[in-house]
Amino acid sequence: MNLHFLKAKKIVCLLTCVAVILSFTACAGDSKGFAPKEKSTWAQLYQHFDKEGFKNLPQEVQDVLKADLLSDDTAKTTSPLTSDTSVAPVYPEGKEDEVKQFIENAIYSSDSGFVYLENESPDNVKDSKMMQFFIIAGPSAEENSIAYLADFVIFSDSPSANVLIALQDKQSGEYVAFHSSSEAVHTNDSNAKMTLEMTECSLEKAFPDLQKGKEYKVQAIAVACVPEGYASIDTMYALCDITL
Repeated sequence: MNLHFLKAKKIVCLLTCVAVILSFTACAGDSKGFAPKEKSTWAQLYQHFDKEGFKNLPQEVQDVLKADLLSDDTAKTTSPLTSDTSVAPVYPEGKEDEVKQFIENAIYSSDSGFVYLENESPDNVKDSKMMQFFIIAGPSAEENSIAYLADFVIFSDSPSANVLIALQDKQSGEYVAFHSSSEAVHTNDSNAKMTLEMTECSLEKAFPDLQKGKEYKVQAIAVACVPEGYASIDTMYALCDITL
């Protein structure tokens, strides 16, 4: 599937659901932040905020998070959402001003990769399945709050998909909140022209009770358990720097 089409489709969806995002009762997370060290991992961050949630992850995902450093936060694309002019905004009725303000200040970040057959080299694959991950984040209509929408899609019937979102105070370096989702939706749709297999995990929430004038980093990763016989080339990364 064309990635530009996927992004455009998701932005259209965002214009409808962002009104819902802006009205969420935001989740504050652990009252004690996480101060990372040079080699701190996503597993350590996850366990700090949600120890039981980490235990419930598939072992394969736990192992990936134990190897992924918090400092590995390179996204392939990061830009203001308004820099994409391929979609004409159609704002939800009654929420035009709120949604327009969010869109005008939101940041879009994305990453992409693929899964491939275990007996193939990642540099020379013949049968690969695309993965796409993005996050859109910005100041919420609720005072001193950051709202976001994250979406992870694997174009195969994968056993699981996981999205992790962390909020870092850029001045102190401390992670002040954390959200996660492992709720995957599986789609298998066939017609005369094509067969679409897709696994999708989305997360739409907000971080409340932040400080006006401070700069925060919304840092996100996505990890999949790939189908049997396949291997994943990498973890998906996305990040947005937001000043309230």
